[in-house]
Amino acid sequence: MKLPWLLAALAFGMCGVMVATLILDKPDNAAGVVHPTYAPMRHGGAGVERHGGAPFVVGTIYGVLIIGMLVGLMALGARKAGRLSPRTIAAFSIGFLLHVGVFLTMMISYRAYMQGGARPQFLALPLPTAWMIYGLWAAPVFFIVLYATAFDRWTYTDADRARFAELLAARADRESAR
Repeated sequence: MKLPWLLAALAFGMCGVMVATLILDKPDNAAGVVHPTYAPMRHGGAGVERHGGAPFVVGTIYGVLIIGMLVGLMALGARKAGRLSPRTIAAFSIGFLLHVGVFLTMMISYRAYMQGGARPQFLALPLPTAWMIYGLWAAPVFFIVLYATAFDRWTYTDADRARFAELLAARADRESAR
């Protein structure tokens, strides 16, 4: 499948998920309940009911689609002559799987946390929060390293540099002729 078509499919998938959130039944207290002390404030209350079922699944699918869109757009910028090399595809696939793996681990740990029982912590944070802060923050580092090491091959090649120099020289010639 061509990358632009994949990006379009991801966008339509995201639209479909948004429509599903409008159609699916909302769990009780999905928007919270009035706080007993501070009436203008709402709080979520306890229990997994408002976090489970369809909202959890739809939210997880939406998160994976967003990650796919981000990776796809980065890959779109890495194309040369409308193509991605097999190595480039492999690199972006590894980054996608890494990012989605961390995201799914965060979501699974959140679901387990909301169901009660043991509430493990990591570096003074509840485990789902730790995955969000330490994992989701670190997952894009793969793409940062990838971009930094491949910038000259993917984004601004020697041919691009030479073409840019030609354009600047032509502009300078036109301006000096005035």
